[in-house]
Amino acid sequence: MGYLKIIYILLAILFFSNQAETQNDLPNRITIQDFSFDSYTGKFEYQYELNLAENDYELIQLFLYETDFKKKEKKRKSKVIKTISKQQIARLIDAIETKRDSFGLEDLGYDYKWFSNNLEETYDLSRKLWEKRWPSSPAWNVQQSQLIKEQLVDFSNISEAVQRRFFNKGYITLHSSGRSSLKLQLYYADSVTIIERGDNYRGLPWKLNDNTFSYNQNISDIIYDIIPENKGWNKNKLEGRDKAEILNGIVNQVYQDECKEKVKKLVFLNYEKEISQLKTHYEVSGYKEEGSYSNNWDGEKRLCMNVKDTNEIRNICFRLCLTLEKNTLFSRDSIIKKGAYYLDLVNRIPFLLDYLDEDNRRRIHVSFDNGNSLSDKVKNKQSGSSYKFNGVCLKGKNENYLNQCVSFVLFNEYGNGSNWIITPDLDVILVYYQHSIVYKYSDKDLGLKGPSIRYACKHFDLNGNLK
Repeated sequence: MGYLKIIYILLAILFFSNQAETQNDLPNRITIQDFSFDSYTGKFEYQYELNLAENDYELIQLFLYETDFKKKEKKRKSKVIKTISKQQIARLIDAIETKRDSFGLEDLGYDYKWFSNNLEETYDLSRKLWEKRWPSSPAWNVQQSQLIKEQLVDFSNISEAVQRRFFNKGYITLHSSGRSSLKLQLYYADSVTIIERGDNYRGLPWKLNDNTFSYNQNISDIIYDIIPENKGWNKNKLEGRDKAEILNGIVNQVYQDECKEKVKKLVFLNYEKEISQLKTHYEVSGYKEEGSYSNNWDGEKRLCMNVKDTNEIRNICFRLCLTLEKNTLFSRDSIIKKGAYYLDLVNRIPFLLDYLDEDNRRRIHVSFDNGNSLSDKVKNKQSGSSYKFNGVCLKGKNENYLNQCVSFVLFNEYGNGSNWIITPDLDVILVYYQHSIVYKYSDKDLGLKGPSIRYACKHFDLNGNLK
């Protein structure tokens, strides 16, 4: 019995010694600075403090400032919000000390083997995301499907997609309407530990005391539980996403980065019969599906291609865009019937031909959008009938006149383009340009200045002189 009693006493001493040691390893106080600002939403600032008590920590709100630019609330009254266990603070310290130097696919609950074994699921998900974005587009052809499947099992693509989707790799923020920060300071008897939230997924990476960084998600988990609900958005930034949302993000990123542009260039295979009609008159190349807004279009889904007359000896070709209409393309008859007329207008301007002959890197792309060289959007702009537009050069002209005009882009030897129109009476008009030199004229010569688009509406004679 004597020996057992001694053992019990030693165990008790060891237990209370460990408790005291744990207590000594914990910070006496933790401060939290939670700041969010957005020029549209408002400014939200909170200051909290965790104070070590006998059995746990008390979370106190020291300061609150909330405004949506209409209503303001500002308080400095201390108020105990809730208690946090010592065990949770101990887990936070352990997470801070257990530094993670990187973040990969496994940290999101997936691995590369899963993607290899579930290609049909990721392909189907990619298809659904694409159909949701472009519901009127034709189904992917065999070549498009094969390309997408190859990219979805390329491990380097998946790894890169994780970094781009969740850590904004390669993206540049041109403008931000707000900012936010989250900073914790842990006060010990003889030192202070400071950690700050990062700007990416779950607040990663956390900036540590020694100016190093940690991708340990446990830090985010614990701080998310500690911070009370408020009107700012730092707490939400720490929250993880469910696996379905994560998979959506990875698959969509792979498609955007590795498939989107290549798939557009293969869409012509759906329309080989229609394109074959063009090939009896022209050389056709440079296919690309487009659907964005542009100077000529309002976002219509269309197939664009370079179309060159086989008898044309200079670097002059059509940039032909035809809208996708159900299972076919807009009629090809228009360019077959009108193409020669538009080319003749261009070839009747001596200064343009001389300009091309001086350097074989220079070229002209004649616009041909559905039925005419000037698209419906351009005709509405140029006639001044749709809305106010800086570059209205043919105000009051009727549709018949506009359909006889040719629109083209003149590229110099550096690939810089300027937009022009030739009228049926051979008035050559510089509509707009973006760089400081256009044809053989500077901004100063034209009485214009940048740095953005210059809407010129300058008229030239056949020899390239300003009228």
